[in-house]
Amino acid sequence: MEIKILVELSRREKEENIKPDADIDIYMKLSIMAMITMTLFLRTEMHHDSVADGVVYTGALFFSLVAVMFNGMADLSMTVTRLPVFYKQRNLLFFPPWAYAIPTWILKIPITCVEVAVWVFTTYYVIGYDPNVGRLFKQFFLLFLINQMASGMFRFIAGVGRTMTIANTIGSFALLVLFALGGFVLSREDIKKWWIWGYWTSPLMYGQNAIVVNEFLGKSWRHVLPNSTEPLGVAVLKSRGFFTEPYWYWIGAGVLAGYMLIFNIFFTLALTYLKPIGKPQAVELEDLTSTPQISRGNTSNIRRIPVWWRWYYWACPMAWTLYGLATSQFGDIQDKLETGETVEEFMRQYFGFKQEFIGVVAAVVVGFTLLFALIFALSIKKLSFQRR
Repeated sequence: MEIKILVELSRREKEENIKPDADIDIYMKLSIMAMITMTLFLRTEMHHDSVADGVVYTGALFFSLVAVMFNGMADLSMTVTRLPVFYKQRNLLFFPPWAYAIPTWILKIPITCVEVAVWVFTTYYVIGYDPNVGRLFKQFFLLFLINQMASGMFRFIAGVGRTMTIANTIGSFALLVLFALGGFVLSREDIKKWWIWGYWTSPLMYGQNAIVVNEFLGKSWRHVLPNSTEPLGVAVLKSRGFFTEPYWYWIGAGVLAGYMLIFNIFFTLALTYLKPIGKPQAVELEDLTSTPQISRGNTSNIRRIPVWWRWYYWACPMAWTLYGLATSQFGDIQDKLETGETVEEFMRQYFGFKQEFIGVVAAVVVGFTLLFALIFALSIKKLSFQRR
């Protein structure tokens, strides 16, 4: 009986287009993502014994940055949907643009505090970061600045794009540049000299360097490995091209605060001088902070994923796609790396990607395509929310 009532309520909500409050929706998604992340990077499976262990922690920190940063993307769609009313009121001289932009920014601050608190206080101890309360609150402060910077950036993009289609296009390109030049996907040494300016102007680079410096200069990473003369944390930072000086935390925090101010000022200027473009088009945003992003095998390879989450790795289409792309490009290359092993050996040992398995991968990717097409066809045939 209870199930029938739940189904009926769901049907009525669908018919009336009832959606949860945007902030509550973000809190719920963030809480679920935090639970998944802290069980994926569980402290019992995380160690402080080698540079490879440090790289896994770096992946966890990068994912924290991305998860908190993507929460700011909700401001893009909300801002675009509110612009038609704002333009009408602006043209009627109801109030100046800054009277709309500044309260929007200020009212976002307590919401950001709650969002970041949910993430940090849920994941910090369980993942096994450095057990220091000062570093915990420094991570909280940095993620707060990241979220505020991202919110300002997406509001600015919405103010420039003015329609959902254009704003989404600009936002997707901006994210691509931020991720590519943020210092994690490509280290500083691997970025070509004609793109290094993008590295130095990327807000994500400063956030990434600040958060890893805060973690790897902590007490948990100060022991020196055999055959080494420097602390393990410093070795981890150098292995990924990050800076090793403690003051880089405050440099990163200061630059993020500066970007936060700049984006909000530019958003105000966009509201002041730009005119609306035609009729806004409704486009549904894709949630890029969903579970497949974690289990695709990039942030955490299969041998590092806890046993209780490996089933999802093999059921995740993105994991199979990444397996096929990486293996088809690098799985048979015999060039030597600096460590003395070949590219093929590195792919096999570090990621578990095997060249002889690529045929199975191709078949599975095709299978996923057919499966989703079949589900889509059956859904069209069987499901209808218009029935009364």
